[in-house]
Amino acid sequence: MIPFKKGAATASALALALLLGACRADAPQARQAPRVHGFSTYTMPLKYGPDFRHFAYLNPDAPKGGEVTLGVLGGFDTLNHNAGRGAIAAVMYAVETLDALVVPAYDEKRSFYGLLAGGMEVSPDLTSITFHLRPEARFHDGRPITAEDVVFTHAALRDHGLPIYKVRFYDFVTAIEALDRHTVRFTAKPGTDPSILPILASFGIMPKHWWEGRDFNAPLTEAPLGSGPYRVAKAEMGRSLRFERVPDYWGRDLPVNRGQHNFDAVTYRWYGGTDALVAALRAGEIDHLGASLAIAQTAAAGLPAAERGLLKREDSRLQTPGTFSGYLFNLRRPKFQDERLRQALAGLFDFETLRATALAGKTRRVLSYFPNTDVAAEGVPTGRELEILSAYRDRLPPALFERPFTLPSTRGDGDRKDLIAGAHRLLAEAGWELRDGRLARRGTGEPLTLEILYSSPRQELALKPYVETLKAAGIAATATLADGATFGARRAAADFDMLALTYGVFYPPAPNLRGALKSEVANLPGTENWAGVADPVIDELVERVATARDWNEVVALARALDRVRLWRHHAVPTFWDDERHDFYWDVLRHPRARPTSFDPAFPLHGWWYDASNPAASRESRGR
Repeated sequence: MIPFKKGAATASALALALLLGACRADAPQARQAPRVHGFSTYTMPLKYGPDFRHFAYLNPDAPKGGEVTLGVLGGFDTLNHNAGRGAIAAVMYAVETLDALVVPAYDEKRSFYGLLAGGMEVSPDLTSITFHLRPEARFHDGRPITAEDVVFTHAALRDHGLPIYKVRFYDFVTAIEALDRHTVRFTAKPGTDPSILPILASFGIMPKHWWEGRDFNAPLTEAPLGSGPYRVAKAEMGRSLRFERVPDYWGRDLPVNRGQHNFDAVTYRWYGGTDALVAALRAGEIDHLGASLAIAQTAAAGLPAAERGLLKREDSRLQTPGTFSGYLFNLRRPKFQDERLRQALAGLFDFETLRATALAGKTRRVLSYFPNTDVAAEGVPTGRELEILSAYRDRLPPALFERPFTLPSTRGDGDRKDLIAGAHRLLAEAGWELRDGRLARRGTGEPLTLEILYSSPRQELALKPYVETLKAAGIAATATLADGATFGARRAAADFDMLALTYGVFYPPAPNLRGALKSEVANLPGTENWAGVADPVIDELVERVATARDWNEVVALARALDRVRLWRHHAVPTFWDDERHDFYWDVLRHPRARPTSFDPAFPLHGWWYDASNPAASRESRGR
C-alpha cells in the first residue's frame, strides 16, 4: 500500500480529504472562467479551434495495422516508469498506455488540448485550472476514470515518484482536489511558472483501484493496468517489451488522437551498445533507427538491401530544436572554479579539423544551449535583452556586452599551434605554468589533470582528437569509457572532472531549467544539474524565464540566460547535426508534415505500416 506521509501539505493530504468524501464548492475564480477545449501557457491564440479534426502534422487517414519493432539501449528491471527507484523502461513514456487530462500540440510553442478532460476552466494566470473529465473515459478493465484517480496519481508521484518531480513541479502546487466524481481542480502558488499545472495535467493517470495495496517503489514485473491506446502485452525483463493496440480504446476517435496509434503492435528490444543496434537494423531485426551523423555514415554502407531500396535512408533538415553536445565541467571541483581554466579548455577543441575529416564537412558548432531555436543568443545583446542583462552588468564579464560569443577556430588542417598558444595565455593568467612540457600550478607544482567520462564508443570520434590536443598542450588528460550503469552512478555522485553528454534542449524554456541550473539543486541527486551550476544571476534569469507569459519577453530572457551560460564557460561545446537521419525498412510510412516545436518519439505519433513491398517484410529480409 502507498504509505502517504502524515502532515504532507499537498497531494497526500488531498487524498485523505477525498477518501473522507470531501467535495469542495468554493471555486469562484475557476468557475468564473469560461470553459475551453484547450489553452496556451503564453499569451497567444491557439492554432486549433474547438471544432478541429486533427493535428496538422498527422495524417487522419493513416491505415491501422501491421507491427513494428524498434531497438533501444540499456535495460530495465521495472514496468513502473514513474517509480523513484529501479531501472525504468523509459519507452513507456513514448508508448501511450495511460491517458492524461491534456496533451500538447507539437506545432505550437506550448499549447494543450483536452484528452481525458472534455473541457477546462483556466484562470488568467494559470495558477488554477479546473478539469471536467469525460464520463466515457475508461481504464482497460472497463472501470471509469474519475477525479479520485487523478488525485491518487499525483499524491503517489509527489511522495514516491522520481525526485525531479518535486523540484520541478510539486513544490509549487498547493492543491489537487476532487470537486466531484468527474471534476478536479489544480491550484498553484501565486506567481508560479504558468507551465507547471499544464505539464502536470499531461501526466498519465494511474488507476487507484489497481495500485492500492502495492508498494509503488518495489520492482514491478506485472503489466500495470492502463487506459491508453496501447497495453503491455508481454515483457521479458531487461530484454524486450511488446505493446498491443487496444481495439476498443475509448478515445480512439477524439481529434487529439486522430492519425496516431496506427500499429497493431509495437515491440522494443534492448541492446548493449550502438554497434549492436546498427547490426540489428542491418539484419532486419528492427524496423527503424534514428541515427546520429557518425552512425549514419556507416549504418547501411555496403548492404545489398539498401542498394535495392529495401532499407531506406532519409535525411531531412531539422525543423525542431537541435541538441546540445559537449563536455560539462564539474564546477564543484576547486580547479574548475576559475573561469579562465574553463575558457582555455573550451578553446582547445578543434571543431574545424573534425568537421573536415570525420564529419564529412557536415554539422555545426555548438554556440548556444538552445541551438536551432528562436531563443538562441546571437550577435551582441540589443533591445530588451540588453535591458535585462544591464541589470546584472557588474556581475558579468564586460566582453559579453561588447562582442558576440565565439570560440577559437582553425583552418581545419590539423594545425593546433594557435589554439594551444591561446590556451596557454589564459592558463598562465590562472596560475598554471609549463614545466618540462607539463602544466602545473605555480607555487605548488600540482599537475593539471583531467578525466573525461563518456558512455559510448561513438563519442570517441570527437573525444580522441580533443584528448590528443589536451596532451599536446601539456595537460594530463584521460578519457574513461563507462557502461550505462557506471556512467549513471558516477554522474549522480558527481564523480567526474568532465562529462561527455548530448541531450535535447529545453524548449520552450520551462520548469526543466530549474532542475538543470538552479543553485538549490546543484548537489541534489536525481536532477539534471550535472555540472553543479550555482550562480545567482542564472538563478534569477531561470525564474524570470519560467514565470513569463508574454512570448517576446520569454525570448529576450532566454537569450539573456543563454548568453550568460555561454560566457560562464560551463562546458566545452562540440557540434550538433542540423539534419535528422532516419533508416527504415520499406514497410513504414510517415506524414509529409513534421512537428516544428518538438518531434515526439517514433513511431507512435503518425507513422504507419505499408505492406506493398513484400521484399522488405521481416520474413524476406536477408534473402
